[in-house]
Amino acid sequence: MSDFATCGMTEDEVYRAFQEYLDKFGFGYCAVEGGHEMAMLKGFYTPQEALWCMDMPRNEFFSAQWFADAEGMTLEQAKETLRDLAVRGNIYREKTADGTMTYHMEPAAHGIYEFHAGKVINANWIPGLYGTMAGGMLAQVYDAGIPFYRCVPAKSELVRDGDLEPDDDLFAMLSTHRRFCVSPCACLHDAVRVRRHGRVPDHGEAVATAHVGTFAHRPGLGVHDESHGRHA
Repeated sequence: MSDFATCGMTEDEVYRAFQEYLDKFGFGYCAVEGGHEMAMLKGFYTPQEALWCMDMPRNEFFSAQWFADAEGMTLEQAKETLRDLAVRGNIYREKTADGTMTYHMEPAAHGIYEFHAGKVINANWIPGLYGTMAGGMLAQVYDAGIPFYRCVPAKSELVRDGDLEPDDDLFAMLSTHRRFCVSPCACLHDAVRVRRHGRVPDHGEAVATAHVGTFAHRPGLGVHDESHGRHA
């Protein structure tokens, strides 16, 4: 159980510990000269929320009851806390086939940025963040087995001699999905903000499907569409 009021750490110490914790994922927010990664974490999480996130399992889903037991809360308090974190994009949640809501710490620090794209991202953070944020990403995403890390190609076996062969696999996956959430592509829109391109391309959208599409729609990150056999 973590309580900011009694943990003996200052706010800055909590956020630095959180940043170091995130860096232990596939990739995180390394310290940069301008302090942009710290400004971003402070903008998204309170010190107490950062402590809660560091208590969560790193690589597995957990229940509201698990969180209640871990943090000394009632089940209703835990559900409300987790719901608030999820609708703000600070943790991931997914409903199982039996209707149980399960939760997951952001799959990687990159997910924190993506799930806030277009809402509270400060354009002044972008140049400093991009220097370290995406380094080594593709080496981490294959077969990770956790939300947000489902990419094209879906399995490392689809890579041949270092090259991706995604097209057939992409359409095969999309043809099985009926729920989509379309949102602005963070990378393309951020490129415009830092004046690397004159405008966002006509097809500058990101598409999330199935459970992640449902999750992305709830905080208002995109437009929800129930598609019947159409390709997005």
